[in-house]
Amino acid sequence: MPSLFTENGSDLDGVPEDVLTKAVEKYSEERDCLWDYFTEDDPFEFVLPAGLHPTVHDVLQRLCQKEARKLRAEAAAHEREIRNFDLTIQMNSPVVVKSGQLVEGASSVIGQGVAVLNGMPKYCGSAGSHREALSFKKWVESQVAGGRLVFPVKGVFAGNATDGSLAVAVFDISRHETEVAVRSTAIGFGLFIGDDFMPQFISR
Repeated sequence: MPSLFTENGSDLDGVPEDVLTKAVEKYSEERDCLWDYFTEDDPFEFVLPAGLHPTVHDVLQRLCQKEARKLRAEAAAHEREIRNFDLTIQMNSPVVVKSGQLVEGASSVIGQGVAVLNGMPKYCGSAGSHREALSFKKWVESQVAGGRLVFPVKGVFAGNATDGSLAVAVFDISRHETEVAVRSTAIGFGLFIGDDFMPQFISR
């Protein structure tokens, strides 16, 4: 089967086109070889070798284009999902934070801004994820010690339900500090609410 992908495509001139087509489709399905043609710089782009038999080239191009469309659709769905926030900041007067909606009720304590973060370990529970959670816990404690208001948040965070002890809203914090804090979390996503009261999505 690997001879299908020889760079001297003329070696396959004697093979019927329908046989070549079925052979490439079957080999690609069983060996999952399409990934070999996708580039590292752009996961949606692929490059086929020069010199392939025209039929082999056409079948591979069709299969790769189909895979690229699937990957783009999955990426778009993932992007929509991780931008889904529906949270309640557990203050004396609870404040609701929803994607794309103005935040009301926090104007008196917002200061520079509000960081909405989830420092809980990932569901996989890896050692690295737990180390990040411990580091984040220390960071939250340092914010409290520095005089900042910190409240727990509960609800849907980046598309997933959360009610963890490290899901928090930190008040009177800058966007830059929020970006740094987001990079330190295992999940790598968060929100910043500035003086326009519109939640801004932040990713590492």
